[in-house]
Amino acid sequence: MDTLEIPGLDLVQDRDDDERERRFNPYRYAQEPAAKQLIGNALECLAQLEAQSGIKRNKRRPHDQQTYELTVDAILSDLAYDRLIERGCGVFITRSKQLLSRSNRYRPRVWTKMLPDIVDALADQRVGLVVQELGWQSKDRGSKASVLRAGRALIDAIKLLDLDLTDFGERPADETIILKRPTDPEDYWDEGGRIHYEDTDITRAFRDELRAVNAWLSSADISFSSSVQTRTGNLVDDRDRQLLRIFNLGRFDRGGRLFGGFWQPLSKQERFEGIKIDGERIVELDYGQAGTRIVYGLAGRQPPEGDLYSIPGYLPHRDGIKRVMSAMLFATKEIERFPRNTKKLFRKEEFIRDVIQAISNKHPDISNCFFRGIGHEAQFVESTILLRILKDLREVGVTALPIHDAILVPASSIDKAREVMKDAFLSIAGVEASVSVERGSVGCLPVG
Repeated sequence: MDTLEIPGLDLVQDRDDDERERRFNPYRYAQEPAAKQLIGNALECLAQLEAQSGIKRNKRRPHDQQTYELTVDAILSDLAYDRLIERGCGVFITRSKQLLSRSNRYRPRVWTKMLPDIVDALADQRVGLVVQELGWQSKDRGSKASVLRAGRALIDAIKLLDLDLTDFGERPADETIILKRPTDPEDYWDEGGRIHYEDTDITRAFRDELRAVNAWLSSADISFSSSVQTRTGNLVDDRDRQLLRIFNLGRFDRGGRLFGGFWQPLSKQERFEGIKIDGERIVELDYGQAGTRIVYGLAGRQPPEGDLYSIPGYLPHRDGIKRVMSAMLFATKEIERFPRNTKKLFRKEEFIRDVIQAISNKHPDISNCFFRGIGHEAQFVESTILLRILKDLREVGVTALPIHDAILVPASSIDKAREVMKDAFLSIAGVEASVSVERGSVGCLPVG
């Protein structure tokens, strides 16, 4: 496997979060006639600018012209979408032609060295479709990506053409199976860059499996109520359903969780209030202590009865125990201090070594699994279980939205979903599952 890192490509969106400016989505496009008219008018305006300025003297080759038009479409469609979603904060991109010209499996077609020139043309005051805030790099202050926002001409065109979110679509990502390198333990912000890999029967099978899931979800009866106010104040596009599968540590048996979909960044309350599947309110079925149970399975042991995070002497500190134990499973060497933001979950006089010893005493059968990085392997097992669940539910006609170790299903499908979840967990992890169901304001009820 070629582990050459592909810098800059994490600007292609892996996940939705609450950052002010989001990553430029190179797959957005004008889908309906009114939006296509916007792009057509923009291309005519750019052609006039080129003629007046002598920017482009030679006719582009057909393939290059098509890429040029797709790039204009993607930029303006994504900025119009950003405006319509009631953000208006803009999107950030890279202008590095060195990065944009590198060929690799993740690069979208519009990710070419002509991108900065097209942005500059759209931002020209004679065009006015884009407002551009140039990024910078500094040895002392780090770096900031360039940010694009809708210009006055684009804002006026959105109003004149009466555009809304449904006028824009999103093409499938060129690559849905993502491989990332290990993170730098000395860099808190390092998320692990994407690295190149050669396809094998395994990666092709992963891709086919995920394509089937994405196709299923894209045609399912799933909606989000426009009357629900989100914590960010943004509209929710319930057509955003494409998932990516992201593997870690440069291995296809580590990580593998599913990311994407409009439902994942929502709060629980927003999901319960706004999402309907097949016209029904949803419930959330969640595995309890999934990672720890999976580790017991990997060790060939059965977990003890009861709450695995209930530790004698630390009963009021369950959340802290859970987070420290997770750190013990993902770390590759013994931790010497409380993980970030966990000290406050314990008494001031507590020492991390005592907490570690108490956890080890509670779980002697897997104590040799701590500080070996087995958490990444457990996460791969978890993701395999979730994909099995999605496949089995699809076969019995139940639509489900995945959230790592949980699923959202119609309220009438609790029994089917619970049975499928328990069967999949036992079959793949080798231990019994603990499953709970949450019904929004009704609360969380154990279901076995």
